[in-house]
Amino acid sequence: MVGAVLGCTSSSIVLPVLQQLEVRDPLRVILLIDSSLGDVLAVTTVSALLDFGVGGGSLVGGFLVGVPLKMLASLAAAILAGALWSRVLPLLSEKRFWQAVTFSVVLLLYSGTEAAGHSGLLSVLAFGLTLANVRRIDPRLLGIFFFVDRPRKENQVHQQQQEHHVQLLAFYSEMAFLVRTFFFVLLGVVVDVRDLKGHLLLTLGSLGALVVARAVAVKASRWSWGATERRDQGIALSVFPRGLITAVLAIQVLNAQGKQFDFLPALAFATIVVTNVLVIFGSIWAKRGGRLEAELAPVAENTAR
Repeated sequence: MVGAVLGCTSSSIVLPVLQQLEVRDPLRVILLIDSSLGDVLAVTTVSALLDFGVGGGSLVGGFLVGVPLKMLASLAAAILAGALWSRVLPLLSEKRFWQAVTFSVVLLLYSGTEAAGHSGLLSVLAFGLTLANVRRIDPRLLGIFFFVDRPRKENQVHQQQQEHHVQLLAFYSEMAFLVRTFFFVLLGVVVDVRDLKGHLLLTLGSLGALVVARAVAVKASRWSWGATERRDQGIALSVFPRGLITAVLAIQVLNAQGKQFDFLPALAFATIVVTNVLVIFGSIWAKRGGRLEAELAPVAENTAR
């Protein structure tokens, strides 16, 4: 359970970091996939472990059968709801109410998915991705599936889709900021650093295991993204920050399992701090290395000539 909580890299932190660094495209893609899949796997794994703790049953068999089915059901419901909502919302209310109404749909989708025994967080994530990308789908195809009449003029269709898309993305940006702030404040309220004194070995061991696992993963996957430069390897080794999902899952496990996990919020807090400090030092080192390479490139070129 502790490993599942601490095991995911935060995509909301990795993306802005990569925007500030000059990173080769293969490495950028690898880090983005790593952080995106980590969130989903962590949420699904913790949910499955909590379910097994309550209902019992075979752990291995449950993972092989139950987890993929839960993920597929959550994704299917979220994609269907996102595509349908993207088309129906402009017909239901004025633009000034879109954000509030969409937020209510997010809450209903989360509660409904959780009530059905599936992953609510995964469904909300897929719902947001669907809303962000549904504009790329042919509106005529959506009209066939959802029986929604489209406007007669194509420019009106395009204009309405653009306005709707911008409104929904603005809503998700504001809500993401609100949710991150809320959970980090909540983590600060729940955390008691003194809880780490009795679990010092676990804390040091967990942090050490994260660093060692990251090094092994980078070395093992280096062939797939052509890590021939020390700078690329250094960025991959240092950019694995923990963030919002780690905080949320730590609080969720504490609420579900009780006192035996009293140390987990403090451990999650320490992990978030340490991994983000590593990102800062790694980014500084990468920028200095990039400037040094840029300065030495003309010298090397002149020497070769």
